[in-house]
Amino acid sequence: MRRQLEHVAWLLIRDTDAAVRAALAFELRQAPDVPRALAMRIVKDLEEDVAAPFIASTPLFDDGDWLRMIDDLEDDALTALAHRSAVSDALAEAILLRGSDRAVRSLVSNPGTKLSPDLCRQVVSRFGKCRPVMDGMAERGDLPQPVVEMLLFRVSDRVRARLVEQYAVDETAARKLGLTAHEAALLAYLAGQEEARLPALVQRLALTGKLTDSLIVAAARQRYRVVCLLALAHRASETAITVRRRLQKADTDAWDHMLARAEIAVDKRGALKGYLSAIPSWS
Repeated sequence: MRRQLEHVAWLLIRDTDAAVRAALAFELRQAPDVPRALAMRIVKDLEEDVAAPFIASTPLFDDGDWLRMIDDLEDDALTALAHRSAVSDALAEAILLRGSDRAVRSLVSNPGTKLSPDLCRQVVSRFGKCRPVMDGMAERGDLPQPVVEMLLFRVSDRVRARLVEQYAVDETAARKLGLTAHEAALLAYLAGQEEARLPALVQRLALTGKLTDSLIVAAARQRYRVVCLLALAHRASETAITVRRRLQKADTDAWDHMLARAEIAVDKRGALKGYLSAIPSWS
């Protein structure tokens, strides 16, 4: 009887009608004794409606199995894999390295994903400008405080409000960055803007007295390169090209002269120079 059922399953899974294959895969998704070859056939089905529910639920493969086959999986399959009830660090990292923003958003939004601080930093490094991924990660309730502070300047207003309420980041992050809550909000606003809008926004901040030393230091610490460049250029009455050339040379005396022209407070110059030197590229 079992052999007959397997024969029928093989006939159905070879059906050209995706709806037929999807129905069979759905019925088999939690079965503990599906033949391995048949399970692999379902996993590698190119139709998302067939493979995804099975990948997300099947108990037939462990982490080692998934890691061995992950290079052969399409992004739809990676997204389904990210939805599994438990996703280990190793599997999460593999999905992060190979998946699209859609797959990674599913990964970081899944409460069953083990997100270590190091993995969180990798997500921010690769997808820091992808608002859906950042918002998805910020919706979690188990984030370390340093990760929360990184996300504060990368998420939507709605999610930022949730972070503020859940983690008290309005006080903690602002204090750590040496900002008032209002300055923290300004920096978050600048971080979310298109680069083409930044010159006018920086000029407006300067005209209203809001382009403060603390804001510039915090922008450098967060590695907001364009904001730093435009702010220093405005404060030093130099062109952005001139300031970029000074920063490219990494000449301490030239930097000191520029910061003095920008009227950066003496007690903030050391930290600012340290943060500026840590920004990867001024080209």
